[in-house]
Amino acid sequence: MIRVIIERRLFPGMESSYKQVIREVKFQASGMPGYISGEALRNVEDHNVWLIVATWRTFTDWQAWQDSEAREELLAKIGPMLEQPETVSVYESGV
Repeated sequence: MIRVIIERRLFPGMESSYKQVIREVKFQASGMPGYISGEALRNVEDHNVWLIVATWRTFTDWQAWQDSEAREELLAKIGPMLEQPETVSVYESGV
């Protein structure tokens, strides 16, 4: 099992639009093989910073979603909302 951590900094005023798209992202991802769960977290001190924590069965499953046309289309909607490019980190259990 792996966890994917995505950090995004939105332009001010984009929170409502972002929430709509991120719901669509979660819905689309949930239909992909290997998807286990996903969570969107908003920074309590800076509401323009969001953290996505997604759990996938394997790194290969994540890559299939990451490279999918569906995700590319959704990222095209998110991109204009971002103040800076998102950062993506993938983690696996070390124990």
